Amino acid sequence: SGSENLWSRAVSGADPQQLTTFTSGRVLWPAISADGRTITFERDFGIWTYDVGTHASKQVPISLRGAPSASGTEHLTMSNGFRELALSPDGRKVAFITHGEIFAASAKDGGDATRVTTTPAAEGQLEWAPDSRRLVYASNRNGASNLYLYDFGSRTETRLTRDSEGDVTPYWSHDGKLIAYVRGGNELRVIDPESKADRRIAT
Repeated sequence: SGSENLWSRAVSGADPQQLTTFTSGRVLWPAISADGRTITFERDFGIWTYDVGTHASKQVPISLRGAPSASGTEHLTMSNGFRELALSPDGRKVAFITHGEIFAASAKDGGDATRVTTTPAAEGQLEWAPDSRRLVYASNRNGASNLYLYDFGSRTETRLTRDSEGDVTPYWSHDGKLIAYVRGGNELRVIDPESKADRRIAT
């Protein structure tokens, strides 16, 4: 169906049937109860159940007890698995991907890296803006590949595109005001990251 869902198939070999109708996210590790009435599974790092009788899916609420009031700081030391190294135009910063996440660090002094993304999806195709303060990249966290923009000044991420055909290969204009990209493998488009105005240039 284009998105991960639960499916079933009779032992007799009948056609498979789709049980859930999710349009985004990931579905993993289904397990059915001994009485065959409930299926539990993981979806986007949460626990869900599917009622075989009513065909209803719902998330299981989980409350943490004794958790700290503030999020803890996790320090990771990574020495392998790096890919898509991208140097900023001013030569001061370098962005890279490791373990499926985007990080940025000083290209001169090294040290701790800033984590840009924290998602279960794959990110890639890093492209620095000419001002070396913004980074555009593709991510398939919503099923299809779309473009996202990270601003290091405000430390905020903005989703730029939302098409289901898939948006890839971002490239900045020299003045940093526009981003060209390819949609669905057959359209060349341009988007203004400020106004979100998007137009087709060629097919």
